[in-house]
Amino acid sequence: MSTEFNPVFSRIKLGPIELRNRVIKAATFEGMAIDNMVTDALIDFHKAFATGRVGMTTLAYCAVSPDGQGAPNEIVMCDAAVSGLRCFVDAMHDLDVAASIQLGHAGPVGIGVGGPALSASKVFSKTRFKNTTPADAYQIQRIVDDFVSASELAVESGFDCIELHFGHGYLISNFLSPKLNKRKDDWGGSIENRIRVHLEIIKECRKQVGFDFPISMKINSADFQKGG
Repeated sequence: MSTEFNPVFSRIKLGPIELRNRVIKAATFEGMAIDNMVTDALIDFHKAFATGRVGMTTLAYCAVSPDGQGAPNEIVMCDAAVSGLRCFVDAMHDLDVAASIQLGHAGPVGIGVGGPALSASKVFSKTRFKNTTPADAYQIQRIVDDFVSASELAVESGFDCIELHFGHGYLISNFLSPKLNKRKDDWGGSIENRIRVHLEIIKECRKQVGFDFPISMKINSADFQKGG
């Protein structure tokens, strides 16, 4: 297929950055971050998409804190990870590809590292085989702060875009679902309350990275569950 006049392959602005085309590799779990750090295998995996001429590739899934891990062998955002993340970004930029990073907290579907399985309300965690812990106000604020710190590290590492993971049963999605969020406080009930944590994270991350830095969100439009 000729790409000469196909708009999919034309350059496009995404906020302040310009992508060489409109093809973006979505964030899909790679399982290549041994000891929660960037590896050569992880970089090579994304370089294959870069040489295939995507406009931007997305590094997935990077936990904003140790207790936010969704699976083994994924990156946990911390100071020690920055040097590897910079190598990742440099490798993508060398191939004229923008680099995005997906940030999230797995919550009730996490693997249980360094803390309880947090959720909006108590539910049974199929990954931990026990009930989750409803996050209190302190824990909610800590999670917001973790997203902000992770965003700061992403910018420090040179990423062109941040993707906030708000979907698919992970912690922030858990607050949005009327089936899973049975809270009676300011974080539950109405849609305005259930989406409050989303808006807090977006607001505080935006303050941290600046108005012009691209921020995207991954959010599911349906739970595919009765009452969701």
